[in-house]
Amino acid sequence: MASEIRTYRMVPRARLMFALAGLVIAVIGFLMVGPLGALVGVLVGGVLYLWSAAWGCTCTPESLVIDSVRHTKLAWSEIQGIDYSISRLATTATIIDQRGKVWILRAPTTSAFTPDPLMKKKMTEIENYWKARRGTSWTPNRDIQSALKPWARVND
Repeated sequence: MASEIRTYRMVPRARLMFALAGLVIAVIGFLMVGPLGALVGVLVGGVLYLWSAAWGCTCTPESLVIDSVRHTKLAWSEIQGIDYSISRLATTATIIDQRGKVWILRAPTTSAFTPDPLMKKKMTEIENYWKARRGTSWTPNRDIQSALKPWARVND
């Protein structure tokens, strides 16, 4: 049963931006307040770095759990599309629900500074997981499907 659950997390290098942000806050805090400001900055960066280790998504047999600032559960039947957009700087993974809301995943994702060579493979796994578990009663919402990019539309 454990093989039925798949988890995707931020690559450690992507999480370093939170630690670096903490150092920037520490320097600004030191210049404005003194050692206490620096300590607050270091603590903020450390907490964000540790907390971001849990960010990403988890595929369970019943739902997709989006782990970010909040935990959001989307039943597979509620999902209308899974896509990732590619730009020169980064690739963003997204989930579109039955209301048309776009959920951006913290992982899997890739960028020039935090490469994840398996990103496309991971997104294909998530999409196949969704297609296998969305249920026979699932129907595409035509309004949402028409708004998706052609390759993200469900044609089956």
